[in-house]
Amino acid sequence: MAGREAGASGFVFPSWELGNEGESDLIPGKVIGRLVASQALRAFDGVRFLLVQPIDENKAGAGQPIVACDAIGANVGEFVFMAQGREATFVLPDKFNPADLTIVAIIDQVT
Repeated sequence: MAGREAGASGFVFPSWELGNEGESDLIPGKVIGRLVASQALRAFDGVRFLLVQPIDENKAGAGQPIVACDAIGANVGEFVFMAQGREATFVLPDKFNPADLTIVAIIDQVT
């Protein structure tokens, strides 16, 4: 797998930067909190927002915490993968939404 390395944790991480157009790699992170919005677009009705710390191959923080939509019911403390860009919109109830990051998987175990 070109451009990917296994870290000490056993996770395989792509190199990535938020905001890269055309980027399709999943972004690893750890859920560190919940965000409550008193008002949001109707496209986000029923969608939870979580605060996620992007992580590197050693599970250390990589950059600033970010807000992501939660499509699968992740909880604080869980390691997750996030889809970025247009792919982030596909898994939400209303496909016509302005989401840029959506949690699409919970990492339970790496073997």
